[in-house]
Amino acid sequence: MIFKEFGLYKLLIFDWDGTIIDSTGRIVSSIRAAARNLELPLPTEEASRDIIGLGLPEALRILFPASGDEVIEPMTRQYAHYYLGIGQPQFPRLF
Repeated sequence: MIFKEFGLYKLLIFDWDGTIIDSTGRIVSSIRAAARNLELPLPTEEASRDIIGLGLPEALRILFPASGDEVIEPMTRQYAHYYLGIGQPQFPRLF
């Protein structure tokens, strides 16, 4: 039985983003919705995709260079609100 083999491992690590779930669309739409809500210049979809993989403060400094660090906290709150609130089926290809 294949499941007996898992007894050899104490920890299994999965690459979540891009392997189990594709979060690119969610990240891009959340960044743009947060910017729109805060009346900041709307980054393009391409610019929003290009910062994926960076830490959020660094990404926001790149997307909103004229706003300085004062944009980081409100954008982080708004981004989290939209990112966590947008419905997306979990594991759409697995079930």
